[in-house]
Amino acid sequence: MDGIPDSVFLKTPELQETAVIKLLKKNKEYLGAYISKFKGDTIKDVIITESGLIAAAYGTGISSVMKFLDSKGEEDPIDGNGVATSILIRKYAGFKLNI
Repeated sequence: MDGIPDSVFLKTPELQETAVIKLLKKNKEYLGAYISKFKGDTIKDVIITESGLIAAAYGTGISSVMKFLDSKGEEDPIDGNGVATSILIRKYAGFKLNI
């Protein structure tokens, strides 16, 4: 992160938290048009919320979230642990984000 050695980053929870918040803000920025377009919609029995989309982007990636939304749920990419984008959107729906 910004030139900080991995050895320092891995031992410093504050730096890790800062990095995650930075990523979430970027994800929100990249997904802005999608959030505006789909927020409140239901796709494949999943209510689309800002927090759900941002969390899913953290888990499966921004392009996976876009694929899910653009395909109306026909494409539902999974993360490295086998968790589908729709599951992450549902699990993290409705949280208040201060980012």
